[in-house]
Amino acid sequence: MPINQGEEAAGGITLEFREHRQWYSDALCTWTGSTLLLEVNSDVDNDGLGALDEFSDALSAYLSAFDGDIVIRSVTKT
Repeated sequence: MPINQGEEAAGGITLEFREHRQWYSDALCTWTGSTLLLEVNSDVDNDGLGALDEFSDALSAYLSAFDGDIVIRSVTKT
């Protein structure tokens, strides 16, 4: 992904989840300098696959190019 788009994409993806994907709560996307990290809470997405799919859609909308991998780092049940 274009590194110069990371910070702006993180802000846009955070707003996208908070405003248009409200079945996820406490959404936060951050840019680490090389990775976009999405954290969300959900009562219905027990394995994170739904969030992964939604994140993929958001990446397509906010980045001009993406050729990396999308992985689920962790899922925590409360």
